Amino acid sequence: MDCKREAESELRLYNVRKLSIVSLEGKISELDARIDLATDNMQESYRYRKRKMEAQLSWLKRWLKGMDVCLGALPEEDRAVLAAFYINRGKDSIPRLMKKLGVCMSSVYRYRETAITRFATVMYGGVQI
Repeated sequence: MDCKREAESELRLYNVRKLSIVSLEGKISELDARIDLATDNMQESYRYRKRKMEAQLSWLKRWLKGMDVCLGALPEEDRAVLAAFYINRGKDSIPRLMKKLGVCMSSVYRYRETAITRFATVMYGGVQI
């Protein structure tokens, strides 16, 4: 597996997984209320679902913390490039990035290549998986 491609995939999932944390926290709270009101038969089913959701929530929080640590280890310019290309990509992301960095289109893509290489190195230690 190519570390840079994997890093790009992880960055594209950043916002979705961040939102999943909020969603799961709400669903766990909802299950807590249902457990209190449920019959004995249903309580065990709800508790099982809650444990599964808590495990997923724990994994998502660890993933997000790891991503934040890796992103935080990069220079601000790299973080801005990665955000524009992968995390908060919109139709005007690249032109805004060009303006922010004061560079042309081809330079922005060279910056992207450098930033994703640095991020993959921080994330995977430069090891091909």
